[in-house]
Amino acid sequence: MLCAILLTIFGLEKKEKFINLIIHFNIMATDWIITSILALIISVPLSALLLMFSAKIFKLQDTSYKTAIKILVIIGVIGFILDAIIFTFLPTMVIVLGIIQFIILNIILAIIFIKKFYNLEWKQTLLLWLVWFLFSLVLMVVVGIIVGIIAVALGFASAIGAA
Repeated sequence: MLCAILLTIFGLEKKEKFINLIIHFNIMATDWIITSILALIISVPLSALLLMFSAKIFKLQDTSYKTAIKILVIIGVIGFILDAIIFTFLPTMVIVLGIIQFIILNIILAIIFIKKFYNLEWKQTLLLWLVWFLFSLVLMVVVGIIVGIIAVALGFASAIGAA
């Protein structure tokens, strides 16, 4: 579908240029960028809500959504940039580097930013991060189940439509 859209944009008379463009830039990268941006748009606000809720559990002075969203936008942008570098230059190492990136972003940087933005001691920082992380895991499972149900429903609908 994306190929058809790009072919329309570049014009049918430039089909050879378009094919060279696909070979050169790898159309999967475009799909990855769109998917990553959509994931950021959905996950950052939801994760910020969970961080804000976690901060309220600990009755911190600053339990605003604004502080939580700042932390998660920074982490999201850094993650997007690291993903782009990994996907572009080291695609064969995506799994290993993805695990390393998870450790760096979701554990180390998240803890550092939580400590900095909420101005907490290390013990309270780690507890806040742990509660937020557990809430995030539950959210991921729920979203995964919903996406799975939708995917199965769409698969059945397309199979019925094809029959």
